[in-house]
Amino acid sequence: MICACFMKMICGFWGSLIKGQFMQNTHIADNQQTTVKIPMWIKIFGWLHIVMGTLALIGFFVSFVVSIENAKFMFLGLESVGSPHDPMAILIGALMVVFGFAAYGLLFQKSWGLKACLITGWLALFICIGNMVYFLSKGTLMLRLELIAIVPFLMFLNRARRLG
Repeated sequence: MICACFMKMICGFWGSLIKGQFMQNTHIADNQQTTVKIPMWIKIFGWLHIVMGTLALIGFFVSFVVSIENAKFMFLGLESVGSPHDPMAILIGALMVVFGFAAYGLLFQKSWGLKACLITGWLALFICIGNMVYFLSKGTLMLRLELIAIVPFLMFLNRARRLG
């Protein structure tokens, strides 16, 4: 009984996030404008990705001037400890920049924004699931909490794409 009530509450919460609380119009295609309003939680995460991508780009160029030996980078379960010029650190920084660029496209109503966010959303989902499988093969159960936001985000984007 309690479990059923809890599941109903969770489903209602995610349903309201995907369907309700809209504030902004978004262009879906170059030649047509369809009104799809972006929920506030997507705007907040979008701005966080824009800020992280900008800081990653600035930090990469600053690392050539300032000597940094022990830096820690983490994004979507990918982790790198050491120099900012290690391949994994550069990959993490590049992912942050790409995700920030896609968020910019969606939030500032660019014609390519929806497609870019769909691509980065699916990429984030595959990275998180890949990390979980990798750690499970090592004998460690690692649950990625990013999936709590990624799945409703992809559901919203697919719904917006169908409307357009």
